[in-house]
This record gives sequence, C-alpha cells and structure tokens, in this order.
Amino acid sequence: MPDLYGSRWTGVPVLTMILLGVAALFHILMTYTDFGRSIYAIGGNETAARLAGINVNRVRVIMYMLSGAVAGLAGVLLAARTTSGNPINGVGLELQAITAVFLGGAPPQAARGASWAPF
Repeated sequence: MPDLYGSRWTGVPVLTMILLGVAALFHILMTYTDFGRSIYAIGGNETAARLAGINVNRVRVIMYMLSGAVAGLAGVLLAARTTSGNPINGVGLELQAITAVFLGGAPPQAARGASWAPF
C-alpha cells in the first residue's frame, strides 16, 4: 500500500504524483480548451474579451471555484502530510508561496496571460 512519502513501485512520493496530475490537468485546460483561451483573453484585456463575446462573469466565477477546489485539495494534502488538522499548519509559508509564483515566471505587474498563449 502506498504511503504519502513514496509508492512501492515508483519510489515517487504520492504528493508529487498528485501535483503532476493536477498540473497536467490545468495545462490541458489552459492550452487546449476555449475556456482556457477565455481566461487568457480576460487576463489580457477584460473589456476586449467582453466585446468579443466572452461571458466574463461566468468565466470568473468558474475560475474562483477551480481556485477554491485546488486550495481545498492543498489543505487536505497538507493535513494528510502532517497528520494533523491544526489550523496554524500553514503559518510562515506565505513567503515560500510568493517566491514560487515569481520563480514560476509570473510578472510582478497586473495579471496578464502568458505571451506564449496559443492563440
């Protein structure tokens, strides 16, 4: 039976496999679907996206729901990793989260889609 620190067959931690699965799912969502293109369009210019016929409010609500679902998944995985439901488990991780965003290539300016967007 696999535990959180490594699978018997691959030796890769289960949390890493979950990360890769979620990242692949969102890559497919953002690259190959109209919904992902709508997100890039709204991030680039909300007014132009609205004039192009994109329901900005609907896309925004769905993105908030997806963001909440991924945050909930992260909370469940953190509780599983630490085997405790202590509400202060994430205290002090804010700087690491901001650093990960910048290392991932997010610009420090306003939220905009990536310049390599496939449209």
